[in-house]
Amino acid sequence: MDAVKAFSDSGFENAQIDQVFGGAYIQELKLAIIDSPSDVDVPYILSQWDRGSIQMNAYSLKDLTKVLSTDGEKWYLQEENGETELPVLEPRMAILYNCGARRFCKD
Repeated sequence: MDAVKAFSDSGFENAQIDQVFGGAYIQELKLAIIDSPSDVDVPYILSQWDRGSIQMNAYSLKDLTKVLSTDGEKWYLQEENGETELPVLEPRMAILYNCGARRFCKD
């Protein structure tokens, strides 16, 4: 318990982190996807304290679905010079993306 009190007393609980974290925030899903495992600790601690904030690039599914799709095995990114295929490294992210797209991006 001493460690928790020391952490609270340090002023970190209200931290406003100025660096932009690697990853993306998907607005409709209220989901932060953090690229680097070493970056997970700070947002997790802030969320547990329900205080502080971090900065991330934010995206709307409505904009993403115009250029990004997945079949669960690959991501398909439409670029100016054609389509790029990337492997799905985390199948749960592909599932969340498709479910979110179906819910929030109905034509």
